Amino acid sequence: MKTSSPLVRAALLLALLGLLLVAILSGCSRGGAPAVQYHCPMHPTYVSDRPGDCQICGMRLVPIEPPDSRAPGAASPGAD
Repeated sequence: MKTSSPLVRAALLLALLGLLLVAILSGCSRGGAPAVQYHCPMHPTYVSDRPGDCQICGMRLVPIEPPDSRAPGAASPGAD
């Protein structure tokens, strides 16, 4: 059986290292605390990634609570 040339080995090594680097970097964005988003109480469609004032009405933006942060046993709206 013929052995691989050094050029083919180097190309395979670079390809594997590239795939490893992509896998590591894509996993970095998923770690850590989830990003907090803010919305206007009067205009819930206005969402921002930082606190401040609504660009529509000037009200203070409030944090959007994740769905799992509600009290246990609390009924969800429309659950009847």
